[in-house]
Amino acid sequence: VEPARGNPQLAVEVGTLTFAPRQGQEMPLMLRHAFPLRLTVHILDEANRVVATLLGDQPTRPEHLPGGGSQLYWDGRLQNGRPATPGRYRARVSAMLDGRRYTAISSAFFLE
Repeated sequence: VEPARGNPQLAVEVGTLTFAPRQGQEMPLMLRHAFPLRLTVHILDEANRVVATLLGDQPTRPEHLPGGGSQLYWDGRLQNGRPATPGRYRARVSAMLDGRRYTAISSAFFLE
């Protein structure tokens, strides 16, 4: 059950600094949140443009992981299904709660 209000304490952590989708690797993303809520997760390129959407206002709930949260993976594909070009990317997670938007952005990671 999603709460009506409160700070979800959003954070997003990348599992590695580099990954190579052409070698079958995916980028693990740990989404930290204090309680169940609806999340949107985008992958951003170096110019802060959204290149892929992993979740679009989807309900989720913390798993029994230290700190609570949800695990996602990016396969290195763009929104249109084509492979992303090598370069620097970040993940952005956001949620709306009680009329307020909460957002967290990961550190940069590199697609080889």
